[in-house]
Amino acid sequence: MIVTVFDENSLSESMRIAAEIRQAGYRVVVYPEADKLGKQFKFADKLDIPVALILGPDELANGQVAIKNLKTRAQITVAQGDIIKQLRLML
Repeated sequence: MIVTVFDENSLSESMRIAAEIRQAGYRVVVYPEADKLGKQFKFADKLDIPVALILGPDELANGQVAIKNLKTRAQITVAQGDIIKQLRLML
């Protein structure tokens, strides 16, 4: 899966969430810089990554993360504490 980087302010939070997901045994990539989401999704598609975690300003402000299935385009928003539980249900 890929953790997106919305802007420079969200980079540390993206890295923290990626580390948490790795500790749970999942492979995860953090996009290397802040960029448009479309570009980040195309990068994920090239690597055949099926799931993106999106940390935009709204999600960060509310302690949430959006989880998007890049194959079906279905997206849900969950509390950051529920990320691993939701990933287990999805994968």
